[in-house]
Amino acid sequence: MIDNSNSILANVKLIQNVFLQARAFAEKSNSIIDVFNYINDLSGDYISVACEGASMAFAIKSLESNDHLFLWKQFCEKFENNHDVQIYIGLGWALAQKKLSPESILDFIDKGLSWRIFDGYGYYEAVFRKRKVNQLVFPDSFNSDELKVYFQGVGRSLWYETKGDVNSLSNRIEFFPEKYHPDLWRGIGIASVYVGSADTEIWKNLKIAAKKNYSYLFSGGCLAIGSRVKANTQNQSCYSICQLWYRMNFNEFVSRLSEAESLFDSGKEFDYLNWIDFLDSSTLT
Repeated sequence: MIDNSNSILANVKLIQNVFLQARAFAEKSNSIIDVFNYINDLSGDYISVACEGASMAFAIKSLESNDHLFLWKQFCEKFENNHDVQIYIGLGWALAQKKLSPESILDFIDKGLSWRIFDGYGYYEAVFRKRKVNQLVFPDSFNSDELKVYFQGVGRSLWYETKGDVNSLSNRIEFFPEKYHPDLWRGIGIASVYVGSADTEIWKNLKIAAKKNYSYLFSGGCLAIGSRVKANTQNQSCYSICQLWYRMNFNEFVSRLSEAESLFDSGKEFDYLNWIDFLDSSTLT
C-alpha cells in the first residue's frame, strides 16, 4: 500500500521511493508477470511512477542485450494503455544513463510517444549531470524540437530539486537562457501538478512567478492532468488546479482536454509537438 501525504516534500520523497523500489524489483526479477503483479498490488496516486521505474530497468536490460527493445516492449504491453507517458520517460532515463542517442531506437517504438523519451533524457541529465546541464552542454545530435522536450524534462527536475520553493525555482530558471524558459515552465507545470499539494496558495504563487510564461506553466498542468486521468489517478490537486488555473470544474476541463487532444491523433501517430504547441497558446489554458 502506498501512503500519500499532502506536503510537497513528503510527496517528492514518496515518488522517489516508489520509483526506486519498482526499478530495483524489476532489476532483480526475470519475470515480467511478477513485476506486473508487483505494480498492480500498489495503490495510491503514484502507481504510474512505479511503471516508470520498472520501464527504466527493463529498457536497460534490453539495451545491454541488444534485443531491439524486445524485453522492454513486452513490459510495455502490460501497462502502455494507462501509463504510456511514464513508460516512455523511463526509456529516456535508460538511454541517458547508457549515454545512447534516442535515434538509435526510434525504429522500434511508437513515434508519437517517442517524444517523451527526450523529456526523460533531460530529467535524468539535470539530476545526474547537473553541471553539464548548467553549462548548457547537451547531446549534439538533438535538434531544436528534441531540445524543446529535453528542456521540458529539465524543468520537471527543477520542481523536484526546489520542492515547491517558488523563489528558489525562479532563481534556477533565470540561470538558463530565456529561449528555454517556456519549455522549463511547461515542465514545471507537469511536475508541480503531478506531485500535488494541499496548499492552494502554491498554484497562485506559481502563476505569479511564471509571469509572461504562465501559459506554458498551464500547458504543463494540462499534460499532467491528462496523464493522471488516463491512469485513473486523478486527485484533489487536479480538482483544485482546474478551478484555480483553468476556471472550470474538473469534468468540464477533462471533456474539453480530451476533445482537443483527439484532434492531434491521426490513428497512426500522435502529433505530440503540435499538441504541446496548441496547449502553450490555447484558450484551454
